Amino acid sequence: MKGKRFKTPFLKGHLLPNALFFFAGLPKGSVVSIDVTKNCNLRCKHCYFFNSKHETELSPEGWSRRIDQLKKQYPFLYSVTWVGGEPLLRPRIIEENMHKFIHNLVVTNGSIEFPMWEKMHFHVSIDGDEAAHDEIRGQKGLYAKIRKNIDNAKGLEVSGAMVITNTNKNSIGKVLEDFHGSNLAGFMFDFYTPSMGAYGKDSLCIDVYERDQIIDTIIGYKRGKYSKLIFLPEEVFELMKSANMNKVVKNCPLKRSAIALDTNGLKKPKCVMGADADCSKCGCIVPYYLFLRQDKKYIIKSVGHEIKKRLREAYV
Repeated sequence: MKGKRFKTPFLKGHLLPNALFFFAGLPKGSVVSIDVTKNCNLRCKHCYFFNSKHETELSPEGWSRRIDQLKKQYPFLYSVTWVGGEPLLRPRIIEENMHKFIHNLVVTNGSIEFPMWEKMHFHVSIDGDEAAHDEIRGQKGLYAKIRKNIDNAKGLEVSGAMVITNTNKNSIGKVLEDFHGSNLAGFMFDFYTPSMGAYGKDSLCIDVYERDQIIDTIIGYKRGKYSKLIFLPEEVFELMKSANMNKVVKNCPLKRSAIALDTNGLKKPKCVMGADADCSKCGCIVPYYLFLRQDKKYIIKSVGHEIKKRLREAYV
């Protein structure tokens, strides 16, 4: 049985951000990603993080000062994604600073039990079924451990995030079935983004046209049994297709408006994936989602849907 999760406040957490998107788009400095630590307890085959050197990291006090600086510099800064490395290896930094943001998201490999931070969103990496996931992550038994940690996370908002590669592309249906009816709040999908010059040489990378076929498969799952589990709208997946992705890449909301900080609190040149990411083959779903979020028709539709949903819940 799913635990009772916190509900995002309608005015502060839904209506005001949508109003901001409607009238101003995505203002510069409204979202930030923070590499909390240079350390991780895994070495995943598809991870971009260790393509760059991370020799030092800010202290907890240093991160508090850096975040305060950002808040003064960017008055519209409302959302933070805590990443790494494995961010839950330094929980103190998150715990002491998450109150400074309206929206908080931790991206974790799921090997560590989720802290009971009730007003936190967690994205746990689930990269294929048990065989594919444990191969990619390099740790046997991790898939089962993640499922246990998710089952124990009642009352928390935990979503799954799968990076699709040539290793796990045939396991999407199995993963959805494994977590259908679980304590997982939803599931999202990214595609592996290669480094500059690696496209066609990297065995993990999926051809963009095969990606179109996989996207159609995901949309099919969303229209069927797994409609609630795949929580992002179809329009996001359509934007990721080869015919549409260039218009997003050329006007990338992350590159234009977001801030990505490395372990020293310094700005990364592109996005959280760093300077070597091949943006022309971008598989990260976030810029496509943010691109859609700025579409005025979608905003009106989204707010209307949220109002109807809350009214139904109030009178049921």
